Amino acid sequence: AAVKVTEARLAVSSGDWVTARRLFEEARDLDPDNPDALASLPLIRQRLDEARGTVTVTTDPAGAIVKLGAFKEQTSPATFTGVTLGEHELVAILPGFDTVTRRVLIESEEPKRIDDIVLAKSSGQLEVVSEPQGADFKLIRTRERVAQELVRTGTTPARIERLDPGEYQVLMAFEGWP
Repeated sequence: AAVKVTEARLAVSSGDWVTARRLFEEARDLDPDNPDALASLPLIRQRLDEARGTVTVTTDPAGAIVKLGAFKEQTSPATFTGVTLGEHELVAILPGFDTVTRRVLIESEEPKRIDDIVLAKSSGQLEVVSEPQGADFKLIRTRERVAQELVRTGTTPARIERLDPGEYQVLMAFEGWP
């Protein structure tokens, strides 16, 4: 218990309150009547309850909507202040990209930078089928229902992978059918 108390005091002097709490709790577990642990733990818990951190989140590409716990969402790069110590859920959302969700642990009042969030472009797939099979088709990318670009032609059945998010039209024709 004496070793844990010594390590806990060093943690307090360096400002590492989370480690200090853990070490004093371990000392108390080893020696339930340890006067240093019993005197220090209430003060450390109060200090941790009052402690707040700052988290800055940068995404690639920039401009993603970033949510951190119950804080109001912000646009990347985003800075959240007054973050309580502990674990929080971080979510980054950008249309056309896969959403990133991760757990963030705030252990001190030192500002925390999270700048390794790279958003991957999302993609979808389309399966083109017809009855009877063998219909000719064209897949056209549209914007507000106006044709913009011919993406692919072929015959059914067909599976088209890695389509960018957006609006598409499928046109089909089969000889002898309207």
